[in-house]
Amino acid sequence: MREINVGYYGEAGSVPFGPDQSAPEAGFRVCQQCGVVAYSHKPADEKIHRRSCQARRRFERLRQEGRTGDPFRWTPLYLYRELRSEAIRLLLPLVDGADIDTLVACLYLGLRLRFEGDPAQLIVAPQVLPGAMPSLSCHYLVLMDAVPSGTGYLKTLYQEKGTLGHEGEGIMDILRRARDTLETCRCQRLQEGHDQQDTDGCYRCIRAYHLQYSAARISRQSGV
Repeated sequence: MREINVGYYGEAGSVPFGPDQSAPEAGFRVCQQCGVVAYSHKPADEKIHRRSCQARRRFERLRQEGRTGDPFRWTPLYLYRELRSEAIRLLLPLVDGADIDTLVACLYLGLRLRFEGDPAQLIVAPQVLPGAMPSLSCHYLVLMDAVPSGTGYLKTLYQEKGTLGHEGEGIMDILRRARDTLETCRCQRLQEGHDQQDTDGCYRCIRAYHLQYSAARISRQSGV
C-alpha cells in the first residue's frame, strides 16, 4: 500500500490523480533554506520562516532598505508512505460512494465485535482498478494490516473454513455480526418516542469517531 499526500485539503488540482480526481501541481511548498512549509491559500510571509533562514534575513534587509524583492526559494513536493503487509481484497459489484462508505463502516463494526475491541491496526480502504475493457472498472475493498508483515489477524479470518470447506468464513462471520448488531441496536427504536427521531445509526453500532468525515453517507438501514 502506498499512500500519497498531494497537498492541503480542498486545493484545486490540474494533475490527473486517480479515477476522476486531480492533484495540485505544487503539492506542499517547502522553503529550501529552512524547510518550513508555506501556508495554504496565503502569500509567502517572512513570519513563517525560522529565524535562522537566510532568505528571511535577506527579505528583512530589503524591507529595511525600502526595496522590494522575493528572496525565498520554494521546492514543491508530495509526501508518501509505503507499507507491505497482509491484506484481503474483496471484489464489489458496481456501487456508489455512499454504499462503499456504509460497507466500510459495517466491516469496522464486524471487526470490533469479532476481536472484542477496536482493531486499530486494521485498515479498510476502497480500491479502483481498470477492468478488462476501458469503460469498466473493478471496485474492491481492501482489508490491510497496518503492522509491517502483519500480525496474523487477517490470516486467521481467511483460513477459517465454513461448513462446505470454503476458506474466508471469517469474513462472512464479521459481516453476520455486523448485520445482527445493526438489526437489534436500540437506536432504531428512538422513533417510537414522541419527540425522538431515528438517527439511522449511532456510536453503539455503525458510527465511529474515525469515520466522522463520511458520517453523512453512512446509514444503518443501508448497512442491513
